[in-house]
Amino acid sequence: MTCNGVVLPDLTWKPVAHELKQAYCPVLITKQDFNIWSYHSASTDDGFVFKQRTDAEPYHIIAAIREDGIIIKQEAVELPLSHRFNFSIPHTKEPGCIYTIEFSVRQTNSTFYADENYELGLFQFPLESIAGVNFHSNSSSSPISFTEINSSYIICGENFKIEFDNQTGELISFEKNDIKHINGGGLPNFNRPLTGLDAFNDWGWINEYAKVRGLILGMTKKQVFQTDGTVCITFHFTPISKELYDVSCTVRYTITSDGKIEVEYNAYIDPSYKAVPRVGLMFVIPPGFEKLEYLGLGPVENYCDRKLSAFLALHESTVEEQHFPFIPPSENGGHEETRRISLTNSTGSSIYIKSRTPFHFDIHHNTVQDYTDATHDHMLLRRPESYLHIDAMHAPIGSAMAWSTVMPGRFMENKGSYSLTFEIS
Repeated sequence: MTCNGVVLPDLTWKPVAHELKQAYCPVLITKQDFNIWSYHSASTDDGFVFKQRTDAEPYHIIAAIREDGIIIKQEAVELPLSHRFNFSIPHTKEPGCIYTIEFSVRQTNSTFYADENYELGLFQFPLESIAGVNFHSNSSSSPISFTEINSSYIICGENFKIEFDNQTGELISFEKNDIKHINGGGLPNFNRPLTGLDAFNDWGWINEYAKVRGLILGMTKKQVFQTDGTVCITFHFTPISKELYDVSCTVRYTITSDGKIEVEYNAYIDPSYKAVPRVGLMFVIPPGFEKLEYLGLGPVENYCDRKLSAFLALHESTVEEQHFPFIPPSENGGHEETRRISLTNSTGSSIYIKSRTPFHFDIHHNTVQDYTDATHDHMLLRRPESYLHIDAMHAPIGSAMAWSTVMPGRFMENKGSYSLTFEIS
């Protein structure tokens, strides 16, 4: 019972404390069609609604425009605001860029709990963008080769080598300039560490999750197509030791001569699965790629049912900083609405992942099983490599559950068909 607060025993803020801070902001700025479950998806005009919810210390508001997560223009908002107000900052839009406007409510004077200019809350809204360039382009005409050696598919081009296991469908390695950037993975994944929703036997959703958690998929079919400048490999996965194929996945890799991999992931989950923790792929990143940069919701961890305190920006972090020491070790470090990720090592080599459609991701120096096995944070195995999850869907963590494990019904409606396309370079 002593670990159920919004801070750890040493008073470190839990991620939910940041959520509470945003929820308790003394003012509220919304779009006219605001509702709590679609906080980041309002209309694109310049009309807003202002509400003073409680008495507050003197405050001021700074508005900012972000282009692909980076602030490009900023100005003060004149107070007081009427209940309905119009506001915009003139700016030039570039094709293919994502634009947002945000209002940062800041404390004007120092108080016993915070210095002047402390941010009381931040309200961010999307702006209309201009259609961009094609997602995938092949600017190189270098030769590309495909060979099958024993149980491996090997694709080579100028300064790169990619290897697949043609018996399991795993992406064994991705090397560029003799540096390994991916060290395994690419297999369908439905599991995640435990949360308050499934912490104990016969608790919450654990029985619903158990059906898919124990599912083992095997590669049942493979196809290879090759042209002058590309190699396309498709792996089909279905459950092992089951007569009914109630879950099926395909992972298609299109490798171009410039060393880029386009990944197309499709999954179908039968309605008999009442709840699924996640639908995605996992990749193993070699040791040393510690610097993390991502365009997505952050910097605090966030999930589909808990993202009031997160905002879309280009965030900088490290893989180790993505871990939060919940008691006991639990699901953590997720980020919704991500568009791209980069991981960089000390020599400047980077791996990039980008997608036209938002995805959920997390990355840790631990596997899902490591989290499940550890009962205390000091017992959690820290591995030198990193485990990157790219999810088309990631389930809620129960932030609105209070003292029960009951969630709004739509959050359990996560079976069916899923697809995700992203590029690795």
